Amino acid sequence: MKITLAHIINPYKAPEGSENAIAQPISLLSIQNAVKHKSDKYSIELYAAIIKGDEDLVPEGFKILYLNRTLTEVANFKAARPLPLIGDIIQLLLNNSTADYFVYTNIDIGLQPYFYEKVSAEIESGYDSLVINRRGIPDQFNSVVQMDEIYKQAGKDHPGYDCFVFKRSIAEKFIFKNICLGIPRFERTFVLNLICFSQKTHFLEKEILTFHIGETIYKTWGDQQHLQHNQSEYLKIRKELFGSLLITKFPYWTDNVFLRYWKWIWNPNFSFPDNFLLEWRYRLKGH
Repeated sequence: MKITLAHIINPYKAPEGSENAIAQPISLLSIQNAVKHKSDKYSIELYAAIIKGDEDLVPEGFKILYLNRTLTEVANFKAARPLPLIGDIIQLLLNNSTADYFVYTNIDIGLQPYFYEKVSAEIESGYDSLVINRRGIPDQFNSVVQMDEIYKQAGKDHPGYDCFVFKRSIAEKFIFKNICLGIPRFERTFVLNLICFSQKTHFLEKEILTFHIGETIYKTWGDQQHLQHNQSEYLKIRKELFGSLLITKFPYWTDNVFLRYWKWIWNPNFSFPDNFLLEWRYRLKGH
């Protein structure tokens, strides 16, 4: 049976000269190119979740879906930026697509032409969700005219989680509250939801499937008020998910104890204390 995929992204008017202003046209073109890599094993729908006024950013082939609010409507501080809420974006997919599987990628993430083919193969092998790490490529690649060369770049490993594939039935259970894009804790929240509600999650950390212009691993994201907002929302979500999380569904679980905790410590998407508590709970149950 053909696999149906619905891929949603969030184009926006990035400040001129910024990383996302450079990356966005490249990412959008890479998605269009990947859709052209056709197969009778899958079909793809493309969606752009935007605020009104950003229609000119959406290229051909994407259906426009409008966000009816941003962080400015839900934040408890006056200087909030109009950042989208990931829960609203996923709900737009649920309301407008009948696809069996959804794909979300950050707007600065480009796809290799065979991306959907690989994703479909992973789904066929029994995974109901995927987390795909990006590859960082040199920032000398900054134009759509360089696409052929961009595709040839193997890139460098990056711990960032910014590409997610998941079954529709999982999306219906997500708990995102008012957590927003563009600020830390968004990725961790997404991963915890997938671990909690998926039967079988695959973390693809070495595959050359997506790319990001620039190889920086850590940088400052947002001001203290935005950071506090997402941290507060994350803690609410964590409280609801924690009782259902199984440590055996986390990546690196099959590594020896020293190696897995070393990896968890250095991965910003995981909490060392939380994972320790989850493993302790698992051991207390006699495992």
